Amino acid sequence: MGRIDLKVVLWSWGCVFVAVMLLSGSRVMGAEVTVKPGIKIKMKIKHDSEVIRLNGVLIGYNEMEFVLETQEGELAVRRVVHWQSLPPNKVFELFRLILKKKATAEKWERAAAVLDGIEGGQRFAENARSLAARLEKKGRSAKDDDALEEGSEEAGQSPAEAMDSDASGDTESSESPTIKRSIAPSPVEDLRWPKHNEKDYRAALDQFRQRVENDMRSIDWEWRFVETQYFVFYTDMRLREARNWAKQLDNMYDKMLDLFGAEKGTNIWKGKAVIVVFKGKNDFVRYLRDAIGNKDANNYLGICYNYSSGDTQIIFYRQPDTYAFGKLLVHETVHGFLARYRSRVHIRSCWNEGLADVIAKMMVEKSDMVAKKQRSAVRMLRDLRHPGDGFFLSSQIEWVQYGVASLLTEYLLELGPKKYIKFINGMKDGRNWKVALQSAYGMDEYQLMKVFGEAHEVPNLKPYSRRDIRELNLEQ
Repeated sequence: MGRIDLKVVLWSWGCVFVAVMLLSGSRVMGAEVTVKPGIKIKMKIKHDSEVIRLNGVLIGYNEMEFVLETQEGELAVRRVVHWQSLPPNKVFELFRLILKKKATAEKWERAAAVLDGIEGGQRFAENARSLAARLEKKGRSAKDDDALEEGSEEAGQSPAEAMDSDASGDTESSESPTIKRSIAPSPVEDLRWPKHNEKDYRAALDQFRQRVENDMRSIDWEWRFVETQYFVFYTDMRLREARNWAKQLDNMYDKMLDLFGAEKGTNIWKGKAVIVVFKGKNDFVRYLRDAIGNKDANNYLGICYNYSSGDTQIIFYRQPDTYAFGKLLVHETVHGFLARYRSRVHIRSCWNEGLADVIAKMMVEKSDMVAKKQRSAVRMLRDLRHPGDGFFLSSQIEWVQYGVASLLTEYLLELGPKKYIKFINGMKDGRNWKVALQSAYGMDEYQLMKVFGEAHEVPNLKPYSRRDIRELNLEQ
């Protein structure tokens, strides 16, 4: 882990994949877009009883973070701030400042992808896409876009409110709110993970392992490890059992490569993924809480950390139920695979959890956990006639919605594995999930849920709850 800069305090907004948000002093991490001249920002953010101040000059950014330069005496200090550590309205505000003079449809699409990955950011993501659609549709220059925003403010609305009110204008109909727009060919270059040779990957893996081992030493935990083609497996379990689980992960990895049409032997990791499995829960909690800084450690059975550096660490404790543990092991590792597959873009929770459970069901056939959740999901769909609040909108679906997610993923795979790959690839290339769905399957979320519902004897199934409709200002 990097060192937390105590001069600036940020909080995590509940991202499952990146549970610890860090600021890193004196280095610039992946600022792929340089902002010249830099943009002065002075921002107060309220969180509970605390007021957090961000003062400095924004000099660069990418889809994961931005670089803030501050002056401390004669020394210029650069810090990296993760987008996900800010509330979505502040992120949108910053993109407005960054893109004001150089706005393009593509840049607003990328801003939307950032906002999609933030809890509560979906509304602002739609605002960003509304701007992108306008720029693309009418060929406006950045100057025209400025005039649009100023006009909105003069009318007594904030630009965000003005965009909200006009968002429905870009939809096909009240039944099908799918924005029509063309998307640049994939993959988007600056969303890809950096490519390195085998020697560089080995060096990076050795460095990451050293960090992980130092963390484990800090809690006085003794371990042994098994190294496979794709994983380094640390544990205090018996070595024979560790080898069996490591072999299971390699088999799962090969199935994932096959599913996505990748050549056998392809390594998507930055070197290898690091797996840490504790025999007991107490050590697991101590490690998460004391070594990594996760204050909610007691609430987890396992967790996958995908760091902005590209390193992957997946942490569990050995549950008494062998099949339940096997299912969890595969489930969390699928999250890690999806994070590293093709690009840095985060796949939305409903699709992410769905695939993770489908692969776990496939790999651990003797576990009935996924099947039970699916049976409960069908009953819920029949009662509600929708998949639950925020299923397609939230950064993390609720536990009771996992069964819907896996059933929906199975249905999409049944419609054609190649279509499913195209759908995932579209999202990983930076497309909004609705655009990727339309491109891969030729239908929007309303049409999808209708035929999906009919397949499970749930007529008139809708994609959104009443609360979702109010939040999105949609009609169903």
